Amino acid sequence: MLVYCCLQAYDCGANEQEVDSSKRSTSSENNISDDADKNDSNFFRTPSYKNIYDQVAKQLAGLSDDLSSADHANFISEKWNSLRENSLLPISNWAQEYLTTFVGSNQTVFYPFGGPDIAHAIGFFPTVQNYVLVGLEPIGNFDSIRNAVQSEPMLASIRRAISYYLQHGFFITHDMMTHLSNKNTKGGLCLILLELSKLGFTVDYVENISLNSEGMEVARRKDMLNCVKITFHGEDANFFRNVYYLRVDLQNSRSDRAIGLKKFLKRAPFVTLVKSASYAMHDLSFSKIRDFILSNTKLLLQDDSGIPFRYFNSSKWEKHIFGEYTNPTLKVFQKNKQADLADYYAAHEKIEIHFKMGYGYGQERPNLLLAVPMLIEIPVARAEARSNFSQKTPDFVTLAHNLMQKAGEGGCSCKRKTRPPQLPPIPPVEERFLLPIPPDTIILLAEPPLKNGRTFLR
Repeated sequence: MLVYCCLQAYDCGANEQEVDSSKRSTSSENNISDDADKNDSNFFRTPSYKNIYDQVAKQLAGLSDDLSSADHANFISEKWNSLRENSLLPISNWAQEYLTTFVGSNQTVFYPFGGPDIAHAIGFFPTVQNYVLVGLEPIGNFDSIRNAVQSEPMLASIRRAISYYLQHGFFITHDMMTHLSNKNTKGGLCLILLELSKLGFTVDYVENISLNSEGMEVARRKDMLNCVKITFHGEDANFFRNVYYLRVDLQNSRSDRAIGLKKFLKRAPFVTLVKSASYAMHDLSFSKIRDFILSNTKLLLQDDSGIPFRYFNSSKWEKHIFGEYTNPTLKVFQKNKQADLADYYAAHEKIEIHFKMGYGYGQERPNLLLAVPMLIEIPVARAEARSNFSQKTPDFVTLAHNLMQKAGEGGCSCKRKTRPPQLPPIPPVEERFLLPIPPDTIILLAEPPLKNGRTFLR
């Protein structure tokens, strides 16, 4: 998000007035009768909704049958379709080709500095179970949104808050702090609900919770790290997924507030997405969150506004570049130009990006760095790698494209060892695949396959 590091530190939870997660909506609230609708003019004007959370999300997204919000629906639809065609849809296709083999459904996406941008997190990583979004904006609570969702001032405020995002693909922190702090918008939660609904998901539940110092979810407490948890599902009604949206300052001086977040992330494998991040982690005041990501993430996907390229030592990271890079797009960030990254782009083959993203949205070609630690564990299926993939991406680590979601479906143990370049390559074997790698290395496929269907890339 833009201008993240220009804001002063503050107490992230001191003035929040959220609803305790223990005070959940009763069954009568989730099954509203016609009489209740008639008696409450500030609530829904159409009868009998079984899922109040999903219905509110649809109203925010302009997908309800309420004719009174037709202008809101038209505005959201027009702007969203532009974002979808120019960014979200081609990103999804790109991710299917280049990221699917690295990410399992049991993993978490960590998206620092992203604010309520759940759409791009799902676009790049559509199959994971948990998404952790971090920003500086107020969180909001569901009851406040529900009670005001029919209010035109609230809908107008939401349109102002999301308009820039729908046109450029990222939020501006200063503007969001203004738009999401007023009495009408009710925090970033409303934007996440809107995005999930426009993406075609069903929102199942919303609750305000806290993360304790051990990274465990507990009932809402003012003295802990507070967040909102949104449970949703897609076409598979039995696969419930979660969005955790936290308001926390990631600067070193506030690192004590992030202890619970870091412990929470380390409970399961996580991958990291960083884009339009104001080059915050170029600054020493964000060194702790930078070092945490480098030490723990299983994969990092970022544009040049993320972690400086100099931290990706070639002996520790597999690096794959996409798009174009010469210098930062915005003049305000020219001091963050990375000569080493520009040299790397000039000296190595890169893959074109055919979607709009980042600070140069629609004006400059975006850039992406996919960095994978040398020692990783990846779920793998007994599937053949596409024959033309290595030709399209000669420097890309190729794995089987189609993954088995369940462990135990078979696989192999892969170890990479350095050998003199004059040695002949190992011939292909049925039901095995080789990873395209530099000419001075080869892949050894060991027998028998691991019982848990996983392979280790070293």
